[in-house]
Formats: sequence, C-alpha cells, structure tokens
Amino acid sequence: MSDQPDGAAVARGLQARLAAAVAADRALVATIADAHRIAAAARRRLEDIGARVQGLLTERTELPLDAPLAVRRALTANLREMETVVAETAAAAAAKTAALKQLSGAYRAAGPSSTG
Repeated sequence: MSDQPDGAAVARGLQARLAAAVAADRALVATIADAHRIAAAARRRLEDIGARVQGLLTERTELPLDAPLAVRRALTANLREMETVVAETAAAAAAKTAALKQLSGAYRAAGPSSTG
C-alpha cells in the first residue's frame, strides 16, 4: 500500500479548506461592516452632542441671569453622554478586534498546507 492519499481524499481535503476559507471571508466581511456601522453611528452621536454643546455656548448671551447653572448642568450631561458613547464604542472595538484575531487563526488554518 502507498502512503499517498487517493485523489478523492485530496479533493475532500481541498473542499474542506475551501469551505473554511469561504466561511472566514464571510465572517471577515460581516465583522468589518459591523465595525464600520458602529464607528459611523458613534461619530453621528458625537456630532449631535457637539452641535448641542455648540448651541449651548453660542446662545448664552440670550439666556436669563440664572442660566449659567443650567448651562453647566447641560454641559455636564452632554459630557457624560460623550463618555458613554466613547466607552461603548471602545468596548465594541475591543470585541471586533478579538473577532479579527480569531479570524486570523481561521485564515491560517484554511491556508496552504505546509506539507504540500
């Protein structure tokens, strides 16, 4: 008997590697698209908060005398909201980084055989 695999076994091995590579490609595309969506949403949220802050600062001259306290409270609330957006985005980025590292392993496993 020969130690060489038969043609059908080689074909099955190649099909399995191809299927793994296709699955990794799909997961990569989904991960990148999701990361982009998360980043774009965070940017929109921060731009909205920035516009509100800018509005608070430019309208100060038209406010009543007790308004500085109200403005300070509003600015503090906006700051907290910004911190939340950044923290949520950082957590999502960390999760996507972990997913990409895992995909790197999938690509190595699906790559060309070192025995070929």
